[in-house]
Amino acid sequence: MCGVVGVIGFPRDQTLSRTLLLTHFVEDRGPQGAGVYLRQFAEGTHLQEYRAGEAARLIEALNAPDRKQACQADLAIGHVRYTTSGTDDPSCLQPLVRTVNGRTFALAFNGNLVQWHSGRMALGLSNTISDGQYILELLCRSTIVKSVDLLLDVFGKLRGAFSCVIAIDNALFAVRDNGAFWSLWLGKSEGGWAVASEDGALRHARYEVVRQIAPGEVVQINPDGPGYSRSLPKHCDTSRCCFEPIYFSRVDSEASPGVSNAMQRHRQGRLLGEDWRTSGFAPADLGRERYCVTPMLASGLNAAVGVAEALD
Repeated sequence: MCGVVGVIGFPRDQTLSRTLLLTHFVEDRGPQGAGVYLRQFAEGTHLQEYRAGEAARLIEALNAPDRKQACQADLAIGHVRYTTSGTDDPSCLQPLVRTVNGRTFALAFNGNLVQWHSGRMALGLSNTISDGQYILELLCRSTIVKSVDLLLDVFGKLRGAFSCVIAIDNALFAVRDNGAFWSLWLGKSEGGWAVASEDGALRHARYEVVRQIAPGEVVQINPDGPGYSRSLPKHCDTSRCCFEPIYFSRVDSEASPGVSNAMQRHRQGRLLGEDWRTSGFAPADLGRERYCVTPMLASGLNAAVGVAEALD
């Protein structure tokens, strides 16, 4: 489970700060490490990558006065990592970036692929690479020139759950698997555009939430807004990850239309409390003070309140 963000279409001196803010607001999805990739469109395209052990350290480093001038950019993507594939080695921190024949690919990947190890072996790649590194390898080895067609070809062959933000040349792309297992949202603010793993992060950063990236959608986002939108070949039904509303997602993100994760977790807590009360396992006299412990920091607070109310 990771968090991804992308920013495009803002003045150069705002791109970094906006990317860092969104990266911070999705940090609950990946506290193990963070990174950003910056790109300038002008002459002599300027590329920079920064990674750190956690988002707070990354933000502190890039907010240093001597860095701000060097970090102006037209496009940026960010990533926070929670290891589910590969190793904890710093080389696995994202975004993953590679330049091939003058063309640069930058990938921020949230997801897990299945049945990809045979493909890795066929390419002669190390068995320690992550599925994100495997995807980058496929992008770099492809001979397809048009970016949208390239993404459709590569991601159309993959199986698994993923939400990705990708920078190719001077455009930003958002890709989501057919199952829509993990969320990905599009927002806008003051003439610029952003993509983030959660709508709550966009709202908290004062973006207007435009819409979800649709299941199986590959959408190109230019400085003036969304452009090409195509769909991957459908191979499964939509099925959202149950841990999103229960645990991973921010409390202010949407669990279902009109229902926040906070509301859903509160309801789950009430159901748990009511079930406990009628199960025969609850003490006959709970006393005047009742305590409910949930192992999920802020994520579990609403559930704990729901349990307490059901037992009151």
